[in-house]
Amino acid sequence: YRATDGSGYVITAQAKGYGGQLQVMVGFDANGIITGTEVLVNNETSGLGTRVSEHSFMDQYVGKDSTLQGLETISGVTISSNAFTKAVQNAYQVFGQVAGVAVAGNERDPITDEVKTQLFPNVTSFSRYAVDGEAYKARNAGYIIVTSNAGFAGDVTTAIGFDLNGAVTGVVFTETNE
Repeated sequence: YRATDGSGYVITAQAKGYGGQLQVMVGFDANGIITGTEVLVNNETSGLGTRVSEHSFMDQYVGKDSTLQGLETISGVTISSNAFTKAVQNAYQVFGQVAGVAVAGNERDPITDEVKTQLFPNVTSFSRYAVDGEAYKARNAGYIIVTSNAGFAGDVTTAIGFDLNGAVTGVVFTETNE
């Protein structure tokens, strides 16, 4: 929702937590600074993950920009704390789209040459494809596709090698907290 006076936005987003989808509503001022957060759906473990719904945790987001620097997780509640942060990052991505501004988040460095050579040890030259995402041609040996999806404890990024016939040649996990 956009405030009719242009003062800001309220965006609802979600992320996968320990007990399922954690749904969070985030208020932003017109400059993209968080004005408040509220948990709408929380199926996390009672007495543990449900603590992300407490204002003592949520209030640390107020005043933050899209970099979300300086946040702390709740001890013993890392998965739920990370899910809350991911939901806020997802809300920021929507804010960026509707407000037409660039926001931090969801950036990931491209895979390294070391990862590429793990998948294709005999190839020294890789051409990156201009696609939405990350993909490479490994000379005449095959292709590398990089995927990133929500895992149990955060995003899991995987580089997958395919030969020219589409058979998997290898898999390298480049980012995981599983």
